Amino acid sequence: MKHFEKIFTSLETSHPLFRLVRVRVINRVMAQRFQELAPFMGGWMGSFRLSEHDRSLPELDHWIRRRIRACYWKQWRNVRTKVRELIKLGTKKRTAIQAAMSRKSYWRLSKTLATQTGLTNDWLKRQGLLSLKERWVSFHYPSGTKVVTAFETTV
Repeated sequence: MKHFEKIFTSLETSHPLFRLVRVRVINRVMAQRFQELAPFMGGWMGSFRLSEHDRSLPELDHWIRRRIRACYWKQWRNVRTKVRELIKLGTKKRTAIQAAMSRKSYWRLSKTLATQTGLTNDWLKRQGLLSLKERWVSFHYPSGTKVVTAFETTV
């Protein structure tokens, strides 16, 4: 993951599409951000589509989801707003209050229990965020058969 963070931080300063998920820009509606992010995800899919293994895609998905969570955290600004939104999304009250009152950075708080239980992957998907891994699997296995990857275990 450290390798991808180096790539992403270098691309953030140069690549215009990476600027779409910048945490510092708070005046943008998240739905608009997802729409602007879709062509970028398609470009990444174009470069990974021919690959026979999907090892790097979960890391990219994880990084993008964490970045989006940090954007939501920044967008909510006030402690009361953060607590209210997290409780509305299903986080326990105590966990939401602890996270909202924390002085840690947006990036660090985007990986806490409160944001992981509130801003779940399914919730982000319902908001319109695309998954590179899901698109890769649908391209390589279009029939919809269940595929077991290295990250899933069988019972």
